[in-house]
Amino acid sequence: MQGANTFTITFEPPYLFADSFSPNNGGAAAPAHVMQAAWNAFDAATKTLDPAKDAKPINDEWNKFLAQFTTARGLPKVVSGAFKPTSWRSGNSLVMTRNPNYWLAPKGGADKYLQTVQYRFITDTNTLKVNVLSGQVDALSGVSLTFDQALDLQKSERGKYKVYFVPGATWEHIDIANTGARAKSLGLDDPRVRQALLLGIDRAALTKALFQGKQAVAGSWVSPVGELYKKDIKGYAFDAAKAKELFAAAGWKPGADGILAKNGTKMTLNFTTTAGNAVRERVQQILQAQWKQVGVDVKIQNFPATVVFSNDFAARSSEGKWDMFMYAWTNDPSQERGDLWASENIPAQANGFAGQNYPNYKNAEYDKLWTQAKTEFDLAARAKLFAKMQDIWAGDLPALPLYFRVNPYTKVPGLVNYTYSAFTLYPSWNAAQIGWASRGAAETYTQK
Repeated sequence: MQGANTFTITFEPPYLFADSFSPNNGGAAAPAHVMQAAWNAFDAATKTLDPAKDAKPINDEWNKFLAQFTTARGLPKVVSGAFKPTSWRSGNSLVMTRNPNYWLAPKGGADKYLQTVQYRFITDTNTLKVNVLSGQVDALSGVSLTFDQALDLQKSERGKYKVYFVPGATWEHIDIANTGARAKSLGLDDPRVRQALLLGIDRAALTKALFQGKQAVAGSWVSPVGELYKKDIKGYAFDAAKAKELFAAAGWKPGADGILAKNGTKMTLNFTTTAGNAVRERVQQILQAQWKQVGVDVKIQNFPATVVFSNDFAARSSEGKWDMFMYAWTNDPSQERGDLWASENIPAQANGFAGQNYPNYKNAEYDKLWTQAKTEFDLAARAKLFAKMQDIWAGDLPALPLYFRVNPYTKVPGLVNYTYSAFTLYPSWNAAQIGWASRGAAETYTQK
């Protein structure tokens, strides 16, 4: 201890992102006089349980602990942010008022900034759009309008509001099953086949048609807004002729019906995504048509999100539950770890199928570089490691990178410091600084 209100956390081995535990980054320190007894009870109830075997009882105890301080129907009893909840109408609205105990005071004094914020929950996006047009809301969250609605609203701004399209770190991609009997029979364990699948689709045309080119075609899983992104990573621009060459080199030849076949097996792939997602379903239809042109027969098999992200589906690619799985992955660009492709994160019985390396990708050199990067504190040296990791990944191509999403939102003129980052999807890292310029709030952040 260094003082009555100071404590030290030591990480062994050293942890590159230790500063994420600091108060200004959502540190997890909690008031002992309020929560210690409940935490001790949780700890006593779970310390002998095995996370791999006892996931349900541990989760039940965790929910029991949380329910003592917050519930879906009640306001939280412990808060540490710039605002604290003061009124809650389930499914309708939430009112937040400024927290007088917040540790960071905005420039010029808190009295010049927002004192009250009302969140309105409008589930119908068409109704939400009307509210923007009529001036009934001052700003939107990142989870609100559909992309096409944001494009439409942009045409009607006329100084009443402004639509922003913020480059994001949400990566839309298609995982490819890399292991298992079915993957082997379909050639999906062969990097040449996976490369041919990517060369056989026109991602630039897709993003132009669906998103007016505002969503960047992805080169790897690392976001272009991050410092570890490799700009000259191996590209796979649409090239049907090259795709056919690679398929042929891997032993796949078109039959009388034009569909590729090898050893009596046709290349018929099951393509899965979250059912009901209109954008993804449209992407599937476009890619299905493009792949047919290079001899790949694609069958669309979609299921609800609760099904596809369960341990009985997403984590079981080696069992042939799916061949291609399209979904999104979000990562903080400032804390890129590369964990997603580490072999130790392959879902397995040993880790309770909790790993998220769904394709079951394994590369010893990648693992070696990843291990080095975990404790490399020099940014330049770490960037070199990640450049090599991205090169390896781009060659093996365990997943097909599609595009990085942009996050649309609106806000009215004069509302300052209401900005979004590539990752958080929430307004500003410091809500205490959001306010009206007309009332003296100083603009510290501007949306790029």
